[in-house]
Amino acid sequence: MTELGGTRVFEVDRRDTQASKRARVGAAAELGVRTDVSYVTVDFARDDLAARLAAAGWDRSRPSIVVWEGVTNYLDEAAVADVLRFVGGTSPGTTLIFTYIHRGVLDGSVRFEGADKLVRNVRRLGEPWTFGLHPDEVSDFVARFGLRLEEDLGADAYRRRYLGDDDRTLSGYGFYRLAVTRVVA
Repeated sequence: MTELGGTRVFEVDRRDTQASKRARVGAAAELGVRTDVSYVTVDFARDDLAARLAAAGWDRSRPSIVVWEGVTNYLDEAAVADVLRFVGGTSPGTTLIFTYIHRGVLDGSVRFEGADKLVRNVRRLGEPWTFGLHPDEVSDFVARFGLRLEEDLGADAYRRRYLGDDDRTLSGYGFYRLAVTRVVA
């Protein structure tokens, strides 16, 4: 992302995913892709995120932007809460942007195009979805951890915003949501 030029970036993910990302970045370096990223290997269900980031040189006292995409639905509520508690304890003004799935996909209370197939596929692959939130409860949920919900958008809404009303090539995934939160003092 060219917008991050001159900004310290910490890429946090599982070991096998990190290896794949590093291989891609290494191959793309000759194309001018940024290579000064600090890779921090973390299993959100087992590792101490704060300790791993600190060891990599991240300073929790400085406001940060944390992008946590495509992870919460694979964790249990306790692991999600641990990460939110960690972020909520960082510098006021830190922004956390995270994705989550509508809980209706997990409990069957709401139907979304293509969701049943995806739920079956991830279960078959051994990585079932285990966590979701109802959009009406996100604000109260994140507030427990010192975070204020600033925006919550479903996939259809954020695609319209960033891809325009004319882009009909992407459909489905209406259950996937994006929450923008900020650490409050």
